[in-house]
Amino acid sequence: MKISIYAKILAISCLLSALGFRSYAAEPTSEAITTVSKYDHINVFWQHMFDPYRFFTTLFERYGAPGKPISFYMPTMGRMLMVYDADSLHTLAVLEGQGGFLKKGYSVQFVSSRLLGSGFAVLEDGDLYKNIHSKMKPKFIQNKMISHVADTQKWAQDFVRYLKIQDKEKKWIDLEEEMLTFTMGGISRSMLGFALEMERSRELSRALSGLLSKIISEQFSFRKFIFQTPAREADPEYQLIYEFLQEVIAHNQESEQEENPFSEVISDVMKDPQLSEEQKRDQILNIFFGGHETTAHWLTVCLYFLSQHQDSDFVAQIRAEAEAFRRGEKELKSLTYLDAFMQEALRIDPSVPFYGRETIAPISFNGFEVPVGTKILISPYAAHHLEKNWPDAGTFRPERFLTPLRMDNRTFIPFGVGKRSCMGRHFSAQEVKLFLITLLLEEGRVSLDKDCKLDSHLVCTARFRKTPWGRISFPH
Repeated sequence: MKISIYAKILAISCLLSALGFRSYAAEPTSEAITTVSKYDHINVFWQHMFDPYRFFTTLFERYGAPGKPISFYMPTMGRMLMVYDADSLHTLAVLEGQGGFLKKGYSVQFVSSRLLGSGFAVLEDGDLYKNIHSKMKPKFIQNKMISHVADTQKWAQDFVRYLKIQDKEKKWIDLEEEMLTFTMGGISRSMLGFALEMERSRELSRALSGLLSKIISEQFSFRKFIFQTPAREADPEYQLIYEFLQEVIAHNQESEQEENPFSEVISDVMKDPQLSEEQKRDQILNIFFGGHETTAHWLTVCLYFLSQHQDSDFVAQIRAEAEAFRRGEKELKSLTYLDAFMQEALRIDPSVPFYGRETIAPISFNGFEVPVGTKILISPYAAHHLEKNWPDAGTFRPERFLTPLRMDNRTFIPFGVGKRSCMGRHFSAQEVKLFLITLLLEEGRVSLDKDCKLDSHLVCTARFRKTPWGRISFPH
């Protein structure tokens, strides 16, 4: 199909406008920040114009060594400030706690319109958020998560039996897709009291992943300036997810059990007469979104490193802890070596490598004034790879975490910082831990395809760039 000269001129004009050449006239300068010049920015942009993960990580690798916020320009997003040093993260956490300075970033707003609706994960501070948050957050504390151990452990055992069948048939499997299937089924059982079958878990996981892929490509595309973003109800993947949510709600409403079949995490929300049916449905969807993709990536990264270190003394200690847990000699929260292994995997490749905020009032970093409307990119990836905090940051060394970090530490932030940090982190860690324990107790060994590398990209959360093909083998 021929493209008219007018269309070409329009496309070039849009591109030049999006690149924001005029905006460079007002480049911020300060000793408190590092500013990427327009020439350096253009160089990085043309290398990674369709890959936001590499765009952001390349900026950090080139300009992040001083440990100061990085000011740069992102096409389709505008002027941004990448924040990852402990002092600036502390400042942001304090300001967010005070309220009136920051709001959720553009990315969250975009995901809200395309998927999450009025769910707790994307709501700004307000009466609706406070109502839902007050009902859910107390149910997510670590001690409350113990009530979900039996359901998650049973599902992990069922899933490992499935993996044994794949091993007998000598099948290579997509490890990340299998972990996505596992976490989808795990959340359904523990959070909703609804036992998803394996294939249904896989179908819904693929639908959610497909929708997220569309969302991230739309967000960082020039198409959004030309075409109207479709409503979520018009998307076939969303329709599949919507039908499942309706099925779950109907199942619980029709149950004749005296107790509410929903997990206690969500039951108070589902019984709240002030919430509409759509708002209730959105809360369930937010639980799936928040705990499915992120936990699955964490698990896959753990399997990646397990394949490389399964004969090490460190993993031998984890196996001993797993045996002690099976015998009832150790509690789940006391598995020091397993915790350290999991945390180091999450440090190197965090499931949420970047997330955003936007200033709604002027703020300051070490004397540098940040104006209203500035997009703040908070980067767990950058915080976890800052050499002054993590020497030899690119090397997997789980012994780093054998000494517990202080609670107010801002150098390790896989679940975010401040009052809007991930409330489901204890459930996620418990799910990862129980799967790995089950796998190790069954003497599972992980083998990866020779081309498999730890190289992620963004699908709202982190994902392996290339399919992580592998085998999980068991003694026969």
